[in-house]
Amino acid sequence: MRFALEPAALVCFGIWSWVTPSAPLRYVVAVPVDVAVLWGVFATPADASRSGGR
Repeated sequence: MRFALEPAALVCFGIWSWVTPSAPLRYVVAVPVDVAVLWGVFATPADASRSGGR
């Protein structure tokens, strides 16, 4: 489930940046990439649910 939700969230950020008024085309790629980088940087280290454990 988590595998499907994370890419779906990135797609939503891409759609949001596409429909935002006066957003240059470069932001369509930059926003989801920025969110993915921040998501990875601020993820909780050693989170058991990320590695499949509970």
